[in-house]
Amino acid sequence: MIRHRDTAEPELVRRAVRGDAAGFAALYEKVYKDLYRFALYTLKNSHDAEDVVSDTVLDAWVQIRDLRRTESFRSWIFRILTNKCRMRLKRYMERAEELPEELAEEEADYCTRMDVRTAFSRLADEERLILALNIFGGYTSREIGQFLQVSPNTVRSKQSRALKKMAAFLERDAAGQENVPEPGQDSFSAGTPWTSKGADREKEDLNGRKEMEGQDSGQRRERGDSGFSKTGGN
Repeated sequence: MIRHRDTAEPELVRRAVRGDAAGFAALYEKVYKDLYRFALYTLKNSHDAEDVVSDTVLDAWVQIRDLRRTESFRSWIFRILTNKCRMRLKRYMERAEELPEELAEEEADYCTRMDVRTAFSRLADEERLILALNIFGGYTSREIGQFLQVSPNTVRSKQSRALKKMAAFLERDAAGQENVPEPGQDSFSAGTPWTSKGADREKEDLNGRKEMEGQDSGQRRERGDSGFSKTGGN
């Protein structure tokens, strides 16, 4: 269901910019559900989602006096929330790296479920904002364009590009392409696990052949055999 801004919202923003706490509280009531929905999808944890939304609202109250365009309020507060979510996701990753091995294995499924959210977090701020407003806030390209002061076509283009980037991130991560050489780089210079193991096996085979040839040569010398058949005599 598409959510439309109430006509009173711009006036509430103007009141909040002037320092009216009641106006800001009313504004908060209007945007809370959209902020929470976005945070919950990103973090997949209701308690953390509530925390980042609360932090976002506090920061917004402190900074709203610097807001120059009242019509930019929603895009502005979503940017604050996006940064809060990104910092929280970073803490998730740091915590996962510190887990003992056995606990890390138990968290494997959880990390897998975070793949999409991680790909989302790697998008540019504006790309995340556009997807959030459209998918979680239910806003149309026209409405988002009004928030960001760009045309609806630009919004649709950026949204399409953001979705393609997410798909590419997921595909690359699934394929484990961190070991794939960069374009123009051969597999030896890339130093991939495959080439290292292949080179080791080739070296072992070569050393083995040399050792066998040395043994055959020694046996022939003991027999007085040069390795060629002798024909005739005096």
